[in-house]
Amino acid sequence: MTTESMKQNLIDSIMDLEADNPYKKQLLEIMKKYDEGELTDIESYLLINDTLTRYDFDVIMPKENEAINESRKLYELSDFICNPEDVTEVAIKTKTEIGQIFQKGRKEFIRTIGVENLNMKDKEGNLITDINKISKGKRKSEADKIINQYCKIQNRPDIKQYAIQITDIFDIPILEEILDTRGKKGFYKDKIIPLMVKYFLFHGNIITTIDKLSKGVGLVGTEFKNSELEYEIMESNRQIITFRIDKFYSYCKPEQQRIIFGVLNALQNDYSVISYYTNFWLINKDGSQRTSTKKETDDIRDAQCIVLKEFGVSRIFSIYKRGRKIIEKFYNRVYEVLNTEYGFNCEKYYNQIEIHSNIKLLENLDSKLNLDNEECKMLKNEIQEHFIEKIKDRIKADYERNTKLADKKDVENMKKWDENTEYKNNIPHDIQELLDIGVYNEADVKSKLLSKPKPAYRYPDNHIEVLYYLCDCLLPNI
Repeated sequence: MTTESMKQNLIDSIMDLEADNPYKKQLLEIMKKYDEGELTDIESYLLINDTLTRYDFDVIMPKENEAINESRKLYELSDFICNPEDVTEVAIKTKTEIGQIFQKGRKEFIRTIGVENLNMKDKEGNLITDINKISKGKRKSEADKIINQYCKIQNRPDIKQYAIQITDIFDIPILEEILDTRGKKGFYKDKIIPLMVKYFLFHGNIITTIDKLSKGVGLVGTEFKNSELEYEIMESNRQIITFRIDKFYSYCKPEQQRIIFGVLNALQNDYSVISYYTNFWLINKDGSQRTSTKKETDDIRDAQCIVLKEFGVSRIFSIYKRGRKIIEKFYNRVYEVLNTEYGFNCEKYYNQIEIHSNIKLLENLDSKLNLDNEECKMLKNEIQEHFIEKIKDRIKADYERNTKLADKKDVENMKKWDENTEYKNNIPHDIQELLDIGVYNEADVKSKLLSKPKPAYRYPDNHIEVLYYLCDCLLPNI
């Protein structure tokens, strides 16, 4: 079955729906966005297929399942795997998903991703492939530490005694060497921990966000996510549109999470001076506001997982990459699921971090670190400059990746177009006559009878230039 016939089957399936079917409009909108180049082949196909499958429309032929699964796998890999050579990251991101429950605990989790993919070695330096060799003692702790660098796992005794659930898979792994308290020390560990200690000494127990903590330690400037400044930038430079600003923040978000959560983990697990929890700030329809309970936090994450599957993706990060309209649709649907299926009365909710500080221990650590105000100021400047360079590196790498994928896609599409000879059996008589007498050649006939494939999506030529400009405007202190 050709790509065109697969596409036509999908369109026919959509058009066969009743006129008042509430999902027909949604499906047609996906096809429209595909035709206008807003969605890739894989994105549009997965969105349509997941929607139809969800409402019991069997539109995928058995032969196609393997190809679609492979497409999904490649799509996930290209978007979310930072280092394809990191076997642990690849295993976790391709074999598990957020919200997945393992009723037999971490052993079941490790068997799912493969013991060998933890890349642990025995005393002789041999790769450990037997789960019994890492099921207790120091090796068990080492395995847990490795896993915790890639995902967040929560105990679920409410389901079964040893059950666990994946509540997050980190876009960028929080690798130990970045924040190792022994021997090698990462760039951010040395510089941000002293600043974070002073920040918690000043604020005490707080409920905060990644962005507030990023500003507090100088990772980003005070104008970061300032809507008034964003408006001024768009007014003064017509190349800057809302999509570009959203794209800029999508580059910053995973790097912020990696750094801030890495520091919080070090302060909690290595120094034992704080404890922190991630939960949500709930705003109800009656105007009341509060922090979510543990059960409500679990319910919200479950609802997010349900809606992620409806949108055809496995990560919230991929929703943020699609712009504000998609983000708004995603969360509106989550609110609907929470209210109808979980008994909430939710208008909105926001991610937050609840931090409890041990002031006495923080004071002791601060005295050992012994930084004065001038040294703190210099550290913040150094951290900010380093962060700006890291974001610029991400922008450049993403542009190069997009170009490489687009080049490959265009070559594949043109090859398929060049090899297509089916049209020869359907050449109209008048065109055949012109071909026979030499007025047309085969290339002319083909171009008249077959539409050339649409070019693959590419970032604009000025993508790097514009995003670098936003880095210089929105990241430093002004």
